[in-house]
Amino acid sequence: MDLTLYTADVFTGQPFGGAQIAVFPRSDGLDAATMQRIAAELNLPGTVFVTATADPRQHRVRTFTPREEIDFAGQAVLAAAHILAIDGQAPSDGRLDLLHGFGPVQVRLGAAQGRTGFVQFSRTVFPVVDRFVPTADELAGILSLERRALGERDLQALLVACERPYLILPVRSLDALTAARFDAAAWAASHAPSMLAQELLLFCRQTESPQANFHARL
Repeated sequence: MDLTLYTADVFTGQPFGGAQIAVFPRSDGLDAATMQRIAAELNLPGTVFVTATADPRQHRVRTFTPREEIDFAGQAVLAAAHILAIDGQAPSDGRLDLLHGFGPVQVRLGAAQGRTGFVQFSRTVFPVVDRFVPTADELAGILSLERRALGERDLQALLVACERPYLILPVRSLDALTAARFDAAAWAASHAPSMLAQELLLFCRQTESPQANFHARL
């Protein structure tokens, strides 16, 4: 079987930056076990397999890490949509539905400049929110930041679960967001492990692009 493989750098405007995602835009005929073996061999953060449907606006997608299949990853959606456009499978108006196991994710493709394009997507989630989080001092230690680098008066850390539980943390500046480093020992010594959070999502109001309201780092 001949397969076409693309790699896309997501969340960046520079080659070899951001998150590298592998995309197979025509993966009809592959079973899940083969997809998992391919993802393990490539050993990238995400590998996306796309199959066509009878509707040219709809494509089925499955996303694998090197270890397991996952229901959803934003960077995988962006990569898959961009590669479908490059591969000539996107309608002229740039609107697509990428079909996951839980349902469709609506995607809109902007005008591409060269091989770089702007992709937006939306989906409906029903999050569960918990306000019990570690103290500010604990959070500063976990992120290897000074206490004053955390939070703003109108924003607070929250535990938010939508498929996976995320500890979402506001920081004051882009410099602080960039400088943050996870301290496993501080995490283990805090109240954080009792929350079962699997990801830390940092964000701030300072951005690299005037088109954005927030800058985030996972």
